[in-house]
Amino acid sequence: MKRIMTLSLSLLVALSCCAQKPNKKLVKLAQKGDTAAAMQVARCYLDAPSATEQSLVDGYKFLEMVAGAGNADAMLELSNLSEKYPFLVQGDYLVPVLWLQKAGEAGKTSAYIKLGDWCMGGHPGLPQGEDEARKYYEKAAKAGDGEGWYRVAKLIGNLEAPGSKIPERYTPLKKAADMGHTKAAKEAGILLFQYKDFDESFLAPKYLRMAAEAGDAEAMNYLGRCYSAGLGVEKDNAQKVAWYKKASDAGNATATFNVGYCYENGEGVQKDYAEAAKWYAKAAEQGDDKSILAEATLYYKADSPIRDYTKAVSLLAKAKEKNVTGADGMLGMCLLNGWGIEKNEKRGILLIEKGTSSYTEQGVECCKAMARCYREGIVFDKDEERAKNYDRRAAEIEAFLKN
Repeated sequence: MKRIMTLSLSLLVALSCCAQKPNKKLVKLAQKGDTAAAMQVARCYLDAPSATEQSLVDGYKFLEMVAGAGNADAMLELSNLSEKYPFLVQGDYLVPVLWLQKAGEAGKTSAYIKLGDWCMGGHPGLPQGEDEARKYYEKAAKAGDGEGWYRVAKLIGNLEAPGSKIPERYTPLKKAADMGHTKAAKEAGILLFQYKDFDESFLAPKYLRMAAEAGDAEAMNYLGRCYSAGLGVEKDNAQKVAWYKKASDAGNATATFNVGYCYENGEGVQKDYAEAAKWYAKAAEQGDDKSILAEATLYYKADSPIRDYTKAVSLLAKAKEKNVTGADGMLGMCLLNGWGIEKNEKRGILLIEKGTSSYTEQGVECCKAMARCYREGIVFDKDEERAKNYDRRAAEIEAFLKN
């Protein structure tokens, strides 16, 4: 019964702390040095729905008492308040900076991150520039804050370290990742995937998995690519497709395209052009324009079990509008031959000629078509020399694609 009464009294004291006039007993306790009471009083003043300048001043005063006892959270809040309400500190722009520095020294690494951001953003109480910001980010990092290392990596950007096989930013990214920073883990994993000759590239799936399991769709897609390439894991097409599908479900259009490619080529799944077309269509809906051409190709191929030139032409027209490489040439072939569209040799040749600049299978097809037109006198006068030039161009593209 006594315990219940004690709890009830404590509750009454807290509840009696109204908008701007906290309980007098609580104020007396605070004034005697009770930091818990001081924090409650500060909250009464600062959290009032219609706080006045005076209540903010009073709340700030009691919060200073809490900060003076070493409370780093109070120091952070004092910095925020003095930055937001300059009248609390008579417009002294150094005060927010000093409170952040104290909070950092008291163990709040987020204070160092904010100081670094202020160096980047133009705060009048601090020297400006990336070098100054890096000093604070490194303070946070060396105190065990992964975000600090991540910010350092961002400042380094794409600079290459002399003699290194991987960008310099990899080292701070790795440090941040090893502290559990999932964004850094993803970026470290992607770098390791891109620099496969680097002696730590086998760690790519470890870091990508960290980010993937935290819900990062891009990391899921790259993890699938690790299983495809056998980088840091055994090659496993089933795992590859599984991760691509997870990434697709999370909204990654590239992964959705990759699933379509797997169905088109029978990698990790039964080869199925109709299923591939569905995935390519989904990828296009997610914003991957090249998927429009990929789907069109399924309906265009001479040996395709779902060949449908009318559908192909419709998709190629969309791809052409979006300037997808290869669409011009394929649409030109349809016009030249009357596949799924009214035959128009002159217009077809113009589009095919554009397609000859593409280093793709469609580019090869376009070069061969141009050679045939010059050799047989279709639209143009016969010209064996030009025909041979296009034959050579086709051979060059084929050699490029093989390498």
